[in-house]
Amino acid sequence: MSQRNNTNRKAKRWLTVGAWVFGLAVLLFVGLFFFTNWMQGKLERMVQEQSDGVYRLNLHGLEVSPFIGSVSVDSLSLQPDYERWQQLQQQGAKTAGTLLDLRAHAIQLQGVNLLGTLFGSNVDVEQLRLQDPKLLMTLMRKDTTEERKPLHETVKGFMQQLHIGKIAVDNANLRYRESPQTEGFLFSLKKFNLTVDDIKLDSQAYYAPDRAYYAKQMVLEASKAMYFLPGGKYRFMVDTLLVDANKQELLAKQLVLDPLFPLSEVGTAKGKPTSSHKFKAKLLRVEGIDVNAHALHNSYIAQRVLLEEPRLEVFEVQQKTLEKSKKPLPHDLAQRVKEAFLLDTVAIRSGYIRYAEKVPEAQTPGHITFASLNATFSNLTNMPEQTSIQNPTVLEASTRVMGKAQLHVTFRLPLLHKNGYHTLRGSFGETNPEMLNAILVPTSFVRVESGYISSGEFSAELTNDSANGKMTVIYSNLDVEMLTKGAGGKQGLGKEVISEVADWVAIKDSNPMNGEAPRVGNITVTRNPHSSMFSYWKDCLASGFLSSMGLKSKARK
Repeated sequence: MSQRNNTNRKAKRWLTVGAWVFGLAVLLFVGLFFFTNWMQGKLERMVQEQSDGVYRLNLHGLEVSPFIGSVSVDSLSLQPDYERWQQLQQQGAKTAGTLLDLRAHAIQLQGVNLLGTLFGSNVDVEQLRLQDPKLLMTLMRKDTTEERKPLHETVKGFMQQLHIGKIAVDNANLRYRESPQTEGFLFSLKKFNLTVDDIKLDSQAYYAPDRAYYAKQMVLEASKAMYFLPGGKYRFMVDTLLVDANKQELLAKQLVLDPLFPLSEVGTAKGKPTSSHKFKAKLLRVEGIDVNAHALHNSYIAQRVLLEEPRLEVFEVQQKTLEKSKKPLPHDLAQRVKEAFLLDTVAIRSGYIRYAEKVPEAQTPGHITFASLNATFSNLTNMPEQTSIQNPTVLEASTRVMGKAQLHVTFRLPLLHKNGYHTLRGSFGETNPEMLNAILVPTSFVRVESGYISSGEFSAELTNDSANGKMTVIYSNLDVEMLTKGAGGKQGLGKEVISEVADWVAIKDSNPMNGEAPRVGNITVTRNPHSSMFSYWKDCLASGFLSSMGLKSKARK
């Protein structure tokens, strides 16, 4: 009997304990339910209040584990109110230059001090993971100030002193547009993954030499990057992109600069003659990137750039009836870049260039190609302390003109020289000069019928206005005809007579002539400011070549 009573007492005790445990579990569940709802409302109100109504946060499927500091969300949307931004702007309030529209799935935060964060403590998170986020960035106003404040000086509210141990963004999509009314996107980045380690949003992390963009490490992997260049004529695309801040490396594959019009029409798409371009390359690798210099000063500094198998097509239209604009030299391009840049070495391997030009008097464009192009830039910079006439940017290149004649050329370019001063020096090997008819006939109205070039060398000094130099071409059995402008490579009756007389009087069929020293031709070019740099350099070589043949009047531009 006593044993049965003991059993009953034990059973009652266990039932009592079970009831307390069950009751506590129900209490915790109900409390957690209400805490989750309260926290969701608190977060949504906090975002709206601290953004002055510019942003609205919506959370769905929020789950909170306050004891282990874990938060997960099935989906999230952070939407901007563009009209509210306009109201604040009109009231003179401080407003962000760019607004963000974020939609994301499966967000997880671990190691969060939830109560402290909700009641004003600094946000400290061990790990943040975003799955399939879609981010739309909208430019609301252009930043015209010269001095830009660091991010940690501009953020407010819970973003101040932010610390996240690790950020992992998977399968993200980014788009950037110039205004809320813009239908298309200036920039887009599809299917990218971003990993950031130990980011701290404070001044100490900003200036730390072992950090960049406040983080210890940052890796971006992306595919299908696209950028529409200002002016609406081109789009730039990259198939694969990798940026590793720790390795100080950038890798891009299958680069393409694609005109949005046919190449022959791009140059006059807006009523002005200009150079149009088409470009692609197999690989771009940048090594030794000074990431900290870019993060702090927006400077672009790297040790080595490699461009593999680039292919560049240039088409230039010269028309007297169109409004003309001045074309830049390399100096102008470098001086227009506001940000400082210094690239120790830029190497181009297995490149190809095709330059085509149509002059007003010609029926068809002329062209010249440079195949098997290997080139190296050294000291490519716009920093005053890094460049001078004595220490310029140097470009050394070797190529095959029209796929045949071997050409070596060296440019010395002090890119900060106010008058565009630079020098050109080079040499070329044996070839048949008839290959040059593709460029000489439509642009200089001269046709080579026959001959043989043994070798040649040249040098010139160039400025914004003119070029002068020397060229020596060793050739034999040269037969040249002068053509009528606008006749499609044909001779008029008068030109036939002039050509015969010029051939007898002026044109030298060999260099050197029997018993004479090699004859030196003059490079004399007055630059057409409405023609591109490629046209300017082409004119220098054509001038020296024609002068070497004895056609001094045709050689002067």
